[in-house]
Amino acid sequence: MRAVALAVAIAGMPLVAASVAANAPRLDGNELLARSAKLNRWPSAYAVPLHFTVHLHRPLPIRFGANATMYFKAPDQQALVIRSLSRATSRLFSRNYAKLDTIPQAWPAKYHVTSVTRVDLDGAPAYRLDATPTYVGDITHVTFDLLEAGLTPVGAAWFYRDGSRVRLKVTNQRVGGYVLPLHEELAVAMPRFDLDADCDTGHYDVDAPIDDNVFAEQ
Repeated sequence: MRAVALAVAIAGMPLVAASVAANAPRLDGNELLARSAKLNRWPSAYAVPLHFTVHLHRPLPIRFGANATMYFKAPDQQALVIRSLSRATSRLFSRNYAKLDTIPQAWPAKYHVTSVTRVDLDGAPAYRLDATPTYVGDITHVTFDLLEAGLTPVGAAWFYRDGSRVRLKVTNQRVGGYVLPLHEELAVAMPRFDLDADCDTGHYDVDAPIDDNVFAEQ
């Protein structure tokens, strides 16, 4: 009798597991994104020096360094000013980099999450959110990577209508009460060029007054 009872119990286990899985609460990606923005505070403005190490693969294999300053003003204004490159190269690089939505605080208002998957990022459990833009433009969809611990943003990828893609990996630091990038790894693949870049940040001048002309020039 015990054997029969055990066999019945074992046979019923997959049904129970399936029932529990079916009734488990689904992860709401838009809620995760909103919670991430609240937990990982962003300043109202800042200026920070950046150093880029760039490896251009195409059209010509070239390595170069660049020093720049990133300016940010809430809610989502960004400007990258590079002074150590030719005007043409500087404008090409700054426009492509500064136009990325790298400010996590702006993501909830600009993107709608369609699915959530759990992934492993260098041994740390994380959520990968697939999302579509709420605005009309060249981007078809994006992914955002949030660590499960603290929902800290550590990566993003943008996919364009022409087949271009940009991937960003972020190592964060705490600056006062804020969570801000310390190091970034960028991979860009576009029809006319491919490049990889590493970006190291300097001292953040948090809540610094920034002239709006800085953004108008981009």
